[in-house]
Amino acid sequence: MGSTACVECHKPQYASWSRSRHATGFETLVRRRRSHDPECVPCHTVGFGFETGYAGRAGPEGREHVGCESCHGPGAQHAKRPGRGYGAVTSQTCQSCHTTERDPRFSFEDDTAKMGHCRKLR
Repeated sequence: MGSTACVECHKPQYASWSRSRHATGFETLVRRRRSHDPECVPCHTVGFGFETGYAGRAGPEGREHVGCESCHGPGAQHAKRPGRGYGAVTSQTCQSCHTTERDPRFSFEDDTAKMGHCRKLR
């Protein structure tokens, strides 16, 4: 789906996300010439390795960067039935990419508070 599909129902969250470093996460890899590095790409794209996910620049639009579906999971079913809720984000969600090896300065409590659009996370 891509994050732009979420904006219709989640305007404040989308606005907050669009100002975050997640919204431009793939550009970090481009600047560092690591946009094809299999160790980096999964955490800087949406759905890498899945049929409908990021598959290089020729892949589906909106899959570069760390989008809504990176943290909340695939959104197609949620879009069809929005009243059923959607993927909850936990500390494990963040720490799947923000490991002590990759991001030693990451603090779950401090950094999720900076995101702005996140509810209080567990």
